[in-house]
Amino acid sequence: GFAWDVTVPAGTTATLSVPALSLDALTESGRPADGAEGLVFEKMEKGRAIFTAGSGSYHFASNVDEKMF
Repeated sequence: GFAWDVTVPAGTTATLSVPALSLDALTESGRPADGAEGLVFEKMEKGRAIFTAGSGSYHFASNVDEKMF
């Protein structure tokens, strides 16, 4: 699977493109990423979940094989 730790600095936002086969298969800190505090799901695009993220630290995990990208 895929795991990614990312920190968005205080006072900023970021657009995050996270490899995932589906939104349901993606977690943030062990919980469903959709609806996670600080994250706004925008869309699925070309095998990636696109989020707008507020400042904070995030730990994403998905079922994507790292060899796919």
